[in-house]
Amino acid sequence: MEEYNQSYVDFLDVWNVWVTRISVVIITVGVLISLYYFFKRATISDPKEKHDYINDNEINMFWYSMLTITIGVGLWLNVSFPESVKEAMIFLFVRLFVTASFTTIFALIFNSLIKVYYPFYVEKRMNKLR
Repeated sequence: MEEYNQSYVDFLDVWNVWVTRISVVIITVGVLISLYYFFKRATISDPKEKHDYINDNEINMFWYSMLTITIGVGLWLNVSFPESVKEAMIFLFVRLFVTASFTTIFALIFNSLIKVYYPFYVEKRMNKLR
Protein backbone atom coordinates (compact mmCIF):
# COMPACT_ATOMS: atom_id res chain seq x y z
CA MET A 1 0.00 0.00 0.00
CA GLU A 2 1.36 3.37 -0.99
CA GLU A 3 1.69 6.27 1.41
CA TYR A 4 -0.28 9.36 0.47
CA ASN A 5 -0.05 12.89 1.83
CA GLN A 6 -2.83 12.83 4.42
CA SER A 7 -3.70 16.53 4.21
CA TYR A 8 -4.03 16.23 0.42
CA VAL A 9 -6.24 13.13 0.77
CA ASP A 10 -8.42 14.98 3.30
CA PHE A 11 -8.69 17.90 0.88
CA LEU A 12 -9.72 15.50 -1.90
CA ASP A 13 -12.40 13.96 0.30
CA VAL A 14 -13.90 17.38 1.07
CA TRP A 15 -13.49 18.43 -2.58
CA ASN A 16 -15.30 15.33 -3.84
CA VAL A 17 -18.22 15.78 -1.44
CA TRP A 18 -18.74 19.46 -2.21
CA VAL A 19 -18.28 19.21 -5.97
CA THR A 20 -20.71 16.28 -6.07
CA ARG A 21 -23.30 18.36 -4.20
CA ILE A 22 -22.73 21.38 -6.42
CA SER A 23 -23.00 19.27 -9.57
CA VAL A 24 -26.32 17.82 -8.42
CA VAL A 25 -27.63 21.34 -7.74
CA ILE A 26 -26.47 22.56 -11.16
CA ILE A 27 -28.02 19.58 -12.98
CA THR A 28 -31.25 20.16 -11.04
CA VAL A 29 -31.27 23.82 -12.09
CA GLY A 30 -30.86 22.75 -15.73
CA VAL A 31 -33.76 20.34 -15.48
CA LEU A 32 -35.88 22.98 -13.72
CA ILE A 33 -35.19 25.46 -16.54
CA SER A 34 -36.54 22.94 -19.04
CA LEU A 35 -39.53 22.07 -16.87
CA TYR A 36 -40.34 25.75 -16.40
CA TYR A 37 -40.32 26.28 -20.14
CA PHE A 38 -42.53 23.25 -20.84
CA PHE A 39 -44.96 24.20 -18.06
CA LYS A 40 -45.15 27.81 -19.21
CA ARG A 41 -45.70 26.73 -22.82
CA ALA A 42 -48.41 24.26 -21.79
CA THR A 43 -50.31 26.92 -19.86
CA ILE A 44 -50.59 29.30 -22.80
CA SER A 45 -53.86 28.59 -24.58
CA ASP A 46 -53.98 31.31 -27.24
CA PRO A 47 -52.20 30.07 -30.41
CA LYS A 48 -50.75 33.50 -31.21
CA GLU A 49 -49.35 33.94 -27.71
CA LYS A 50 -47.98 30.40 -27.77
CA HIS A 51 -46.37 31.07 -31.16
CA ASP A 52 -44.77 34.28 -29.87
CA TYR A 53 -43.59 32.62 -26.66
CA ILE A 54 -42.01 29.71 -28.54
CA ASN A 55 -40.43 32.06 -31.05
CA ASP A 56 -38.96 34.29 -28.34
CA ASN A 57 -37.88 31.78 -25.70
CA GLU A 58 -37.47 28.18 -26.81
CA ILE A 59 -33.97 28.27 -28.26
CA ASN A 60 -32.53 30.36 -25.42
CA MET A 61 -34.20 28.26 -22.73
CA PHE A 62 -32.85 25.04 -24.24
CA TRP A 63 -29.39 26.60 -24.54
CA TYR A 64 -29.36 27.65 -20.87
CA SER A 65 -30.69 24.27 -19.84
CA MET A 66 -28.14 22.31 -21.85
CA LEU A 67 -25.30 24.57 -20.70
CA THR A 68 -26.11 24.10 -17.02
CA ILE A 69 -26.60 20.35 -17.44
CA THR A 70 -23.29 20.08 -19.33
CA ILE A 71 -21.45 21.98 -16.60
CA GLY A 72 -23.08 19.86 -13.90
CA VAL A 73 -22.22 16.60 -15.64
CA GLY A 74 -18.66 17.84 -16.19
CA LEU A 75 -18.28 18.58 -12.49
CA TRP A 76 -19.80 15.23 -11.56
CA LEU A 77 -17.44 13.38 -13.91
CA ASN A 78 -14.54 15.30 -12.40
CA VAL A 79 -15.11 13.70 -9.01
CA SER A 80 -16.34 10.30 -10.20
CA PHE A 81 -12.93 8.61 -10.02
CA PRO A 82 -11.24 9.86 -6.84
CA GLU A 83 -8.54 7.17 -6.71
CA SER A 84 -6.84 8.45 -9.86
CA VAL A 85 -5.65 11.72 -8.30
CA LYS A 86 -4.42 10.62 -4.88
CA GLU A 87 -0.83 10.03 -6.00
CA ALA A 88 0.12 13.62 -6.77
CA MET A 89 -1.55 17.01 -6.88
CA ILE A 90 -0.59 17.47 -10.53
CA PHE A 91 -3.14 14.79 -11.45
CA LEU A 92 -5.88 16.93 -9.89
CA PHE A 93 -4.94 19.84 -12.16
CA VAL A 94 -4.70 17.53 -15.18
CA ARG A 95 -8.14 16.15 -14.39
CA LEU A 96 -9.56 19.66 -13.99
CA PHE A 97 -8.08 20.72 -17.32
CA VAL A 98 -9.33 17.65 -19.19
CA THR A 99 -12.79 17.99 -17.65
CA ALA A 100 -12.97 21.68 -18.55
CA SER A 101 -11.84 20.89 -22.10
CA PHE A 102 -14.43 18.18 -22.65
CA THR A 103 -17.16 20.27 -21.04
CA THR A 104 -16.30 23.14 -23.39
CA ILE A 105 -16.34 20.81 -26.40
CA PHE A 106 -19.75 19.40 -25.47
CA ALA A 107 -21.12 22.88 -24.77
CA LEU A 108 -19.97 24.00 -28.23
CA ILE A 109 -21.58 20.94 -29.82
CA PHE A 110 -24.87 21.66 -28.03
CA ASN A 111 -24.58 25.33 -28.98
CA SER A 112 -24.19 24.41 -32.64
CA LEU A 113 -27.12 22.00 -32.51
CA ILE A 114 -29.42 24.42 -30.70
CA LYS A 115 -28.48 27.63 -32.49
CA VAL A 116 -28.05 26.24 -36.04
CA TYR A 117 -30.13 23.08 -36.51
CA TYR A 118 -32.91 23.54 -33.96
CA PRO A 119 -34.43 26.77 -35.41
CA PHE A 120 -35.47 24.80 -38.53
CA TYR A 121 -37.23 22.26 -36.32
CA VAL A 122 -38.95 25.04 -34.36
CA GLU A 123 -40.05 26.71 -37.60
CA LYS A 124 -41.67 23.47 -38.81
CA ARG A 125 -43.56 23.14 -35.52
CA MET A 126 -44.67 26.74 -35.61
CA ASN A 127 -46.01 26.32 -39.15
CA LYS A 128 -48.22 23.53 -37.80
CA LEU A 129 -49.32 25.82 -34.97
CA ARG A 130 -50.38 28.57 -37.37
